Parts: sequence; structure tokens; C-alpha cells
Amino acid sequence: MRDECSYENPPDKFSLLATAVVVAICVMFSLITTMAHWKRSASAIIMIGSFTILYIGLYRELVIRPKVVRVGEEGIHLEYRTWKPLFVPWNGIEWVDSVPVDKSTLKGKDTVEGRMKIRVKYWPMQLTYEAAHAIQTRYAERVGNYPPISPSLARRRAYETTLSAKR
Repeated sequence: MRDECSYENPPDKFSLLATAVVVAICVMFSLITTMAHWKRSASAIIMIGSFTILYIGLYRELVIRPKVVRVGEEGIHLEYRTWKPLFVPWNGIEWVDSVPVDKSTLKGKDTVEGRMKIRVKYWPMQLTYEAAHAIQTRYAERVGNYPPISPSLARRRAYETTLSAKR
């Protein structure tokens, strides 16, 4: 029996910063349109939209994203910042992606390293590459094959394969 491995899963700072910048730009544009005597309804719509973007960005990074991921023999224990801990057995995993990226580049900062979709949740959760790779490895040890990848990653890999075949 192997021990349970624990992985910290901090929020993505680049994503939080990008959300804050977009919201700040929208709020400034809303204030400028109000001062320029445009219709106040347009300004209100822009303001509501910017706060919606802020809510979705913070919700994705601070609520949906688990704080700690523990990979055990029988499944995965997820600890959240605001929700109760969740245990996911191996058969509860729908798909897992792990993509190693270079975080020193702008494209790498914007790329999600790991994602996992479980059957009881509607949205996939973001993970660090280490946690997602550990889940894939332990899943393969326990079940006998690797978990499926997300449909979007499968389409992207198929597209890249067709492009490389044409060259």
C-alpha cells in the first residue's frame, strides 16, 4: 500500500490579475461614458458586466478550484476553501488533462496546466500539473489504463496531428 500524496493547488495569480485588469478597464470606461453625458443605461450595463466578469473570475479561482488535492489508493480527496471536503472514487472521474507548460512565457502563463472533470460536478476544476499528473498515474495503477482526456484537448491534438501530417 502506498501512502496518500498531497498537492497544494494555489489560485492562478495570472488569471486573477487578468480578471482584475479587465474589470478595472471596464469600470474606467463606464465612468468615462457617464462623464461624457452618454446614456446612463449604457454605463450601468458596462458596470454590471464588469462585476459579472469579476465574480466569475474569482469564483473559478477561489471557489471551484480545490485548495488541496490528496491522491490516495481508493480515490481523490479534495479540500476546498469554502465547500466541504469531497471524496471522488476512481470511477467518479470523467476525464483528466495534464499539460506541462513553461510558466516563464506569456502563452505559458495563460495555459491551464491541469484540469479534471468529475461526474458529480458540472464544471471542470483546474489543477496544477503535478496534481493532475499524479491523478493520471494513480488512476492508471488502480484501474489499468489512463483516464480519458477532455474532448477539447482531444480535438486540439487531432488538429495538430493533421497539420503536422500535411507538412
